[in-house]
Amino acid sequence: MNYLNNQFTEDGRFFMPRLPEGASADDNFKLEKSAAGKPWAIISYHKSYEFNMVMNIVRTFFTDIIIVWLLCWILLKIPNRTMQTVFLVTLITGFIAFLNGLYTQFIWYPEPGIYMHFIDAVVSWGLCGLWLGWWLKRRV
Repeated sequence: MNYLNNQFTEDGRFFMPRLPEGASADDNFKLEKSAAGKPWAIISYHKSYEFNMVMNIVRTFFTDIIIVWLLCWILLKIPNRTMQTVFLVTLITGFIAFLNGLYTQFIWYPEPGIYMHFIDAVVSWGLCGLWLGWWLKRRV
């Protein structure tokens, strides 16, 4: 940590190896050629450790409520919706969110755990779809 504290002056995510600020396009091209096939890393660096689990849970909870509310608005626009339709649309929504967010990031910067993120998306959105299918069916 002492080494990283001396290298970074601000919070951020840093790709290594990297060039100094303002490097030319030619320098970037040379680095890409010389780095091919060699190790590389991404470092997420923060100057101070701050752990606020309660606030993170509250923010996540309200974000999830907004997401499901938006999904319900879409689902309520479907005429003659069935539990199966609600389940599939909800599952597809989760799949789109996974592909657009985590998987797109994974394509560029592979990290372990992508399969667990996929399972998490399928299970959580699947359970949400089952519940919404039952709940919204009552409103038909």
